[in-house]
Amino acid sequence: MRILKFFSVGTILLSLLSPLSIFAQTPTPTPPAQKSFAPPVQVYVIEETLNNAEFRGGDTIKGSFKFVNRGDENIPEVYYHLSLMGDYDKNDAPGVIYDQKTYGPFFLHTQETKPIDFEYTLPKGISGDHIGIHISTFLKTGLFLGWSQSFIKIQGETHRIDFSKVSLAVDKNEFDPETGPAVYKGKQITYNVTLFNPSTDTITFTPTNHYI
Repeated sequence: MRILKFFSVGTILLSLLSPLSIFAQTPTPTPPAQKSFAPPVQVYVIEETLNNAEFRGGDTIKGSFKFVNRGDENIPEVYYHLSLMGDYDKNDAPGVIYDQKTYGPFFLHTQETKPIDFEYTLPKGISGDHIGIHISTFLKTGLFLGWSQSFIKIQGETHRIDFSKVSLAVDKNEFDPETGPAVYKGKQITYNVTLFNPSTDTITFTPTNHYI
């Protein structure tokens, strides 16, 4: 009788337990979300050539270069900056942009090499033995691509404005721009620049933003 009673109780207990309580189910793995990757844009500037190596202010430079699309897709809108640069350091990094023109758009087919001819008139009042003609390409979105650079000599006098003092003012306190002072909500910052004209001529200019 005791054996039968024990067996009956065990049977009842087992019947009350669901299979989920006895065996832990392995969760079905969720497949990773598929990502779409756009192929990188591979546009380069090669074979930049100029018609001369020495000029004077006001002369017109005639030159050429080639766009190269080494990607697997057509590029419908490619632009380029032609920049006149100077004050290069020992690594040939420019310190100033004297002038900049923008051209485009151009359409580049897959694996296409497109020759580009250009003319550029040098502004007057700029001279130097190491002046750069910098070609930089970019997309309509602002993404910069390949670039090229040639160096020329410009004879004559340089008319330029020097910055003798630059500071940031916050609540009447002045700071060096490189210190990065904190500007709290509701406060204003003033950019103070002292300009100096070292030449004997009057110089007029318009402040603007240029990007290499």
